Amino acid sequence: MAAQNILADWVSYSLRTAVFAAAWLVTVWWIERVARTVPRRAKAWSRGGIVAAFVLTLTVVLPWLNHSAQTSPNT
Repeated sequence: MAAQNILADWVSYSLRTAVFAAAWLVTVWWIERVARTVPRRAKAWSRGGIVAAFVLTLTVVLPWLNHSAQTSPNT
């Protein structure tokens, strides 16, 4: 949030998005790597859950936040 107020051009937005995506992918990779024993189909369920959460965020949460930001007054 602080970076959003300081850096407002499209280059910084792209850079923040790339850093966030890289951190997210590294976290997913690390979680799958440190698991010692994995039940059958657990990796598929894990990846499916991550994809479902991502899609839900893009299709429900972000539009709702955008709408609420546009309709609420600035304070």
